[in-house]
Amino acid sequence: MRVLIYIEDVLGIHYATNLELAAKHISNGDQVHLVVCHGELQSCPANTYHDWKACFLCKSKLRVGLSADVLTSAKVHVLNLEKYAESIDIPDFVSIGELKKYSISEINHGMEAASSVISTRRDPNPDMVTHRRLVKRNLYTSVALFHAALDLIDQIKPDLCYVLNGRRASQMPVVRALRAKGIKFYTFEVGHNWHKFILIEGTFFHDLENKKREVERYWSDPVACSEKVRIARKFFHDRRYGSGDEYPEALFKRNQRKGRMPQGFDPTRRNIAIFNSSEDEFAAVEGYENPVYKDQIDGLREIICSPDIDRDIRFYLRVHPNLGQVTNFQTRAIERLQSPNLVVIGAHEEIDTYALMESAEKVLTFGSAMSIESAYAGKPSILIGREPYEDLGACYTPKSHAQALALINDPHLQPLPELGALKYGYYMVARDIEYKHFDPETNSFYGRTLAPSVTAQRAMKIQRALAYIINLRWYLKVGLRALVGQNKLKA
Repeated sequence: MRVLIYIEDVLGIHYATNLELAAKHISNGDQVHLVVCHGELQSCPANTYHDWKACFLCKSKLRVGLSADVLTSAKVHVLNLEKYAESIDIPDFVSIGELKKYSISEINHGMEAASSVISTRRDPNPDMVTHRRLVKRNLYTSVALFHAALDLIDQIKPDLCYVLNGRRASQMPVVRALRAKGIKFYTFEVGHNWHKFILIEGTFFHDLENKKREVERYWSDPVACSEKVRIARKFFHDRRYGSGDEYPEALFKRNQRKGRMPQGFDPTRRNIAIFNSSEDEFAAVEGYENPVYKDQIDGLREIICSPDIDRDIRFYLRVHPNLGQVTNFQTRAIERLQSPNLVVIGAHEEIDTYALMESAEKVLTFGSAMSIESAYAGKPSILIGREPYEDLGACYTPKSHAQALALINDPHLQPLPELGALKYGYYMVARDIEYKHFDPETNSFYGRTLAPSVTAQRAMKIQRALAYIINLRWYLKVGLRALVGQNKLKA
C-alpha cells in the first residue's frame, strides 16, 4: 500500500504524530511518501508570517526526525508552490465575511484562509486593511497548495493519506484535493491528553456532524457498560483535578485558587454562572454558527439586558482563561458590558471555575466545555452554542431567545440525566491512540530528541545576540545625535 503523509506543523507537537504514522506503515511493509515544506508555505500554524528564523529552525527539526534509521526507505517530496504563483490573482477584501465567501472555480478557499487569519490574530473580526498581507499569504498558500496536492496525488498515486487537523489554509486544500481524487484519508490531532493522538477518517477534525456520529459509534463498542462508565467518570475527574502537564484543558486552572469565590457572592440569591468561550476558535468553521444569537456578545446583551429576566437573578460571567492574552472584538465588547445584575470575572482572576459552577443555581454556556462538565456534575446546564454532545440530552438546548429566557427564569429547572455526559466522556478517551514509536515522556523518536539541532539553536542565539547589538548601536547613535543637538541649541 502506498501511504502519503503530509508534514506541515514541524515546530509544534504534531510532528511526532507524522513520524509515528510513517514508522507504523513502514513496519507494516507499506511504501511511505512524505510531503515536506522547505519554506514554500507562506503561512502555517508554526510560522504564520513566514519568518526566516522559524523556517530555519523548522527545517533543522525536520532533518532530525527524518534522519531516523526506521525512515530510510521513506520517499521525501518537497513542496513546490512557486510554479503556481502566476495563476493566482488575489483581490483585496473589505471584511472577513467577504473573505469567507471567496471561491475560485467553485472551491471556497476563502474559508480556510479566514480560519488561519482569525486564529493568528485571535480576532473573529480582524481588520482586512491592517492585515492585508496576512490575508494574501494565507489565500496564496491555500490556492497554490490545492493545485500542488492534486499534482502530487497524481504523481504518487497513494492509497491512503494523513493530514493534520484539516481546518487551516495550509491543511484544508490537501483535504479538498484528496476528496476530489477519491483518496482515503485521515486527519489527526492530539488526544484528550498530551501523550496520545487521534485519527478522524474521511473529514477534518472539527466536523461537528461527524463528531456526533462518532460519539454514538464509540458508545456502541462491545465494551462492558460498567467499563465505559468508569472510563467516562475518570475523564471528567481528570479534567477537573488533573495536571496541565498531561491534560491540555487543565492548563487553564493554573492561576485559579481552589475554592475562591467572587467577592460579595451571596449564596442565598439566584446566581447563574455564565461560561463563555473564545469566539475566534470556531468563527471560520462551518457548522458552529450560534443557533440563537448573532454571536456570544449579542447573546449576552440580549439575555442580561432583557426586561423579562427575573430581578432576583445575578449573573456571573466567567471570561474564558484562553482570552487572557487577547485584545479583540470580543474582549472589548465584554469590557463594555454593564448591568446591575452582572458580575464579570476576568480571565486572569483567581476565582475557582468549578467552585463557581457548584455554587450556582444553573449554568449557561456559549460553547465552553463547562456545559458538559456542569451536566456531569448534576447542574442544570443550558447550552446556547454548537457542541458534539448537543443532542445527547445532557444539556438544555434552547432554539430561540424566548426559550432561553424561560429556562433561565425557571427556579425549579432540574438537571438532565447524566447518560449524555457519560457518552461524551467515553468517546473522548476511547478514540485515543497510544504512541508505539515515539516516546512522549522524553520527546524522542528512535533515540533522537525532536527539536532543532544544537547547532541550529546556537546559530539562532548568535543571531539574536547580533540583532540586539545592532539595535543597541542604533539606539545609542540616535540618542547621541539627540544629545548633541540639544547641546548645540543650548550653546
